[in-house]
Amino acid sequence: MIAKFFRQIGRADELGSGMRKMMKYSRAYGGADPELVEGDVFRMAVKVPEFSESGKPSEKTRVETPESILRLLRKNPRLTLSEIADELEKAPSTIERAVGKLRDRGCLRRVGSKKGGHWEVLT
Repeated sequence: MIAKFFRQIGRADELGSGMRKMMKYSRAYGGADPELVEGDVFRMAVKVPEFSESGKPSEKTRVETPESILRLLRKNPRLTLSEIADELEKAPSTIERAVGKLRDRGCLRRVGSKKGGHWEVLT
């Protein structure tokens, strides 16, 4: 069941990465921490994300991430992409992709260097 869930959300390649990653993605998708049942058997509830008929994440998911990024950067323009990913409980690659699209649309701009710079929200 867990393997099927991770395949549906496009994370099947990370199945062998252990409990820590399973917990991270469980929380990111509204699940709870694993519960030890007996010995080394555990139970973990996860919320399966909504998918459109094409098998891609629903429009709701695709709109929320960029808006959440912009909201965070308006509050603190010095956040790193890793900090944004942690705050939103999303994979770093998801944040990188969303920031790239925001930059392409002219909604976001990086000012200065990667280490010493900051983000400028243009919308």
